[in-house]
Amino acid sequence: MIRFVVTIFCGIVILMFCWSCANVREETKIEQVQSYIAALNQSNYNKIVSFFGDSIHLDELDYKSAFSKKAYRDLFQWDSVFQPSYQILDIQLKNDSVFARISKEGKRIRFLNEAPSVTQEVFTFTSNKIDRIAITSYDHFNHKKWDSNRTTLVNWVAAHHPELNGFLYDQSISGASRFAAAIDMYQKKRNTSSVPSLIVLGTVQDAGSPHIACQRNCCKDLFKNPDPNRKVVSLGLIDPENQKKYLFEATPDIATQLKALKKYSTTLTSELPDGIFVTHAHIGHYTGLQYLGKEATNAKDVAVYAMPKMRRFLKQNGPWSQLVSDHNIVLQNLSSRTPVQLTSNLSVIPFTVPHRDEFSETVGYTIVGPNKKVLFIPDIDKWKKWDKSIIEAIAEVDYAYIDATFFNGEELNTRDISQIPHPFVIESMNLFADIPASEKNKIYFIHFNHTNPLLQQSNPQIQQVINNGFHIAQINETIEL
Repeated sequence: MIRFVVTIFCGIVILMFCWSCANVREETKIEQVQSYIAALNQSNYNKIVSFFGDSIHLDELDYKSAFSKKAYRDLFQWDSVFQPSYQILDIQLKNDSVFARISKEGKRIRFLNEAPSVTQEVFTFTSNKIDRIAITSYDHFNHKKWDSNRTTLVNWVAAHHPELNGFLYDQSISGASRFAAAIDMYQKKRNTSSVPSLIVLGTVQDAGSPHIACQRNCCKDLFKNPDPNRKVVSLGLIDPENQKKYLFEATPDIATQLKALKKYSTTLTSELPDGIFVTHAHIGHYTGLQYLGKEATNAKDVAVYAMPKMRRFLKQNGPWSQLVSDHNIVLQNLSSRTPVQLTSNLSVIPFTVPHRDEFSETVGYTIVGPNKKVLFIPDIDKWKKWDKSIIEAIAEVDYAYIDATFFNGEELNTRDISQIPHPFVIESMNLFADIPASEKNKIYFIHFNHTNPLLQQSNPQIQQVINNGFHIAQINETIEL
């Protein structure tokens, strides 16, 4: 009897041991990558290197490097000074490797790229340890902006704080600390500047990206992992000296765009702008006004600048008429080619352009600062339909943000292209092919339809535009006027 009980007991112990072993499993490769990213966000060096073997290979496009754990520690400590944070946007296992789309931001990236960087990365394994992390492409990385901001910072440090010189290539903790200090001092100087500035708050066509009911590849991943930088087209304008700020276009993204505008106007406490300029009555350009009503912020007398037909549309049609009657907004008169003096530093000149004018006129704007002028035409029909030469209009300004809704007709294989007469980007580039390089350098394409390949950083059309001497507008782009 005792032997039987002992046998049963041992059997139970063995079963319990086997059961516990069965439930203690190694992390899957996807889980290892997820845990590795979590450790990066915690700045936990010991946890991070526990996912590596004796060394780790870090590849960035064609540049390849290998680090021992000690050498990786030096790189880790340098990067940690900038307080980076990471987010996995998409992750899949393919052929025993993990493919991940990863967003990274931090003090250095925020300053140089003015937005999080998004990379496609491949994690490969040896003996169930991460052996190689390869960045295969950048989805969101503005090389031109990065280089420009880096050069600006280096030159400013050389002129104002030479004691910090050499920070750029010193990948020690000391070098990173000087880099971070340089950013802090430069931004403090810029934020207290009295120079009026223009900020790009959105670059996408009215319906946004992803687009409603879209089943194309350009939208598929964005429904699962929205891109925070894809905002409907809008510009912000600030005048620190006169403590004023203005918004161009009241978009469906107005809430986050006004918050971004406030971030740039650090001396101004109001959440709402001193005025809003709208171009026309299509959904991406005026429907954000609804958030000034009683269901939302219940604003008080926000100035809305509009042409005569647009003013009548807002006054005579709900729910916009309620904004007027409740004094959420106050309509301000605009007249084509008549300047509006906003402050001692800023004025705006509206002008009509040809477009689908079902409910209102369509206008563009020339924004005039103390030293610079900016042309803003987010929507227009073919350039030849305008009663003014676009080449002449560009010659009169320093920057030109112009309609780039569609790159070419090929992206619209489901609609009659004759009913959508925007100038294609390829048509505009052909039109501007013979103007001087200095004039091409003024041009920034904006107002991208969700199908436009210029929205995706890895597409070859981007390099085509840049090689031809033009720019692609980027959210958070800032111009001193």
